[in-house]
Amino acid sequence: MNNKNSILRWQEYSQNVDDAYEFLDNIKIKLLESDRQNSYINKIISDLGVNFTLAAKFGGGVTLFSPLVKSLIENGNIQIETSLENIALLTITTFSIIYLESKKEELEPVKLEELRKDSKTLLTELKLKGIGGGIVKKFIKVFDSISNIFNYIFKSLGVVSQGILDMISYTAILVPFMNGVNHIIGKYDLSLDNFIGNFLSLGVGITSLIAKHGIDYIRKKIEKNIGQNINIEPQPYIDGLNDTDLIKDSRKQM
Repeated sequence: MNNKNSILRWQEYSQNVDDAYEFLDNIKIKLLESDRQNSYINKIISDLGVNFTLAAKFGGGVTLFSPLVKSLIENGNIQIETSLENIALLTITTFSIIYLESKKEELEPVKLEELRKDSKTLLTELKLKGIGGGIVKKFIKVFDSISNIFNYIFKSLGVVSQGILDMISYTAILVPFMNGVNHIIGKYDLSLDNFIGNFLSLGVGITSLIAKHGIDYIRKKIEKNIGQNINIEPQPYIDGLNDTDLIKDSRKQM
């Protein structure tokens, strides 16, 4: 019995390591198509009267995370129409709640109240579309899980990031990183319900690779994939509603 358990643990460990290798192999630049997504973000903000400057802080994050949100819903048993508008609204709302929770001790009362009002407006709109707050809570945990792996890998390479809102300011490395995340989601058809457990396992695999090869191995592997040195300088939050520089940079790498 103990021997069988040992074999199972070894097989699980080996799979975690294999997944970590594959994840790193898919951290690379790919062409992004965001124009249609950005138009829906713009429409949501305009129609609901949400504070534009708030959304602009994580507009690029919405663009990059929307494919993930769509896949996790479609791979599960959640009865939600995955239209571009719904996915954009759900992603914006998730970022809005994360931002509210992270800044509520820092903002002036007037700005805090404005942020709460915007978040409530977004949640109400989701509810009208049949998307409850429980879904948002699950996606907050998913986003945090992604942020944890990002921070674990790139903190060792000099990135200073304390959470998801810091993470989306590192656009040069976030784009290829999210391609790796989306690859793993697609390979295993991950859903909203099993994503976190699988990414914990991925984290174990990455830890094993770093322990075996050292962090410099990780750096060189990622730099080879993206065709450039890792840029650890934070850039301003992408205004995903207007800024197309990220897309242009991606085309240059193709």
